[in-house]
Amino acid sequence: MTLLRSCGLPEPEVYGHSPTPDNTARTEYIFMEYVDGTNLSDVWFDLNEREISSVMRQLVQLEVKMMGNTFPTGGGLYYASDLEKLDMGPGIPLEDHCGQWYCQWPR
Repeated sequence: MTLLRSCGLPEPEVYGHSPTPDNTARTEYIFMEYVDGTNLSDVWFDLNEREISSVMRQLVQLEVKMMGNTFPTGGGLYYASDLEKLDMGPGIPLEDHCGQWYCQWPR
């Protein structure tokens, strides 16, 4: 989510996370910003044609931004430091985004 946010997508801010259960809570977790809103599925059938067109344009704009990212291979995206904690071996380094190094781990 942090990577998507650094690419300009409106993602909630991630305050903290753990990719392993090696922590006080003894579980994987993610703490992120609360985003107030309404589920699209709750209002979709009440929207008029103009509102549906607006929603569709916004979804296309988000997808264009997401698809603008290219990666060297298929697989999961991880913080480089998390790959070390998970003992998954080296990943494929990606460029630095907002001070965070990401790696792609092919599966």
